[in-house]
Amino acid sequence: MPPGTSYALFRTLNRASKPTVFADIGAMARSIHRERGGSAIQLHPGHVAVQGFGKVRMVGVYRLGPDANQESFLGWAYLAGAGRAALEAALRAHQPNPAAAAEVA
Repeated sequence: MPPGTSYALFRTLNRASKPTVFADIGAMARSIHRERGGSAIQLHPGHVAVQGFGKVRMVGVYRLGPDANQESFLGWAYLAGAGRAALEAALRAHQPNPAAAAEVA
């Protein structure tokens, strides 16, 4: 993880890949909304082993298909030690379509 990073989205935990780093949680939420493309998403909290940092609290973000099954993995969200509740709040606050705010599972 880059030094001083508070918010990042890891597409993969492959050591060679670099996370997308965000200035704040709102920027991360807007990016997730763009990627989900109007589809519902599912959030899974967890502790993920990151080389050089040990186990880090993150939230897995999945896009759901029309059948409500996981369609694709958007990434592991690192939230400066915060968890699912913080990401849910940011996603709701930065919802491009407020009517769809209930689609965060």
